[in-house]
Amino acid sequence: MDIDTTKCVGCGNCHIICTMGAAAFTDLDTLQKVVEELIKADLGICINITGLLDEVQECCWKAGITRHSTEHSLGIWGAKDRLPEREVMEFNTMCGHGMVSFNLVRKMIEEVRLRRKTPKQAARTMVKCCECVAFNPARAETLLERMRERGFLYSER
Repeated sequence: MDIDTTKCVGCGNCHIICTMGAAAFTDLDTLQKVVEELIKADLGICINITGLLDEVQECCWKAGITRHSTEHSLGIWGAKDRLPEREVMEFNTMCGHGMVSFNLVRKMIEEVRLRRKTPKQAARTMVKCCECVAFNPARAETLLERMRERGFLYSER
């Protein structure tokens, strides 16, 4: 089985034919080209794009399609004092179902801090927990690199 490493999100749930069909993009031009290719292929599938609303809307407009729905977070409600540090939440909330556990995130942050793992290795470990493949390993890697530069877990709960 050949895996296109430029499109694979590294979930680790590899099949001959990836049933997730997920990809993480770091620039809008590439995303727009892929959306245009999917439209041209007319596969009869839904295309879900996660990102900043203005950027996604512009990408759809340039590709010649109209966004038909959107979801917004209404914030965090309830016993906020029981939530982990903000940095841990940044990783956990990348999965649409919160399947990347707080303790795994903390462990990966610690592994990077101790230089036992690179940010890329830690991100690849975390992405395997996300069954919906919404977790973005490129963003996770960037967050871990930023943490390494300015300090780990500097915010309070």
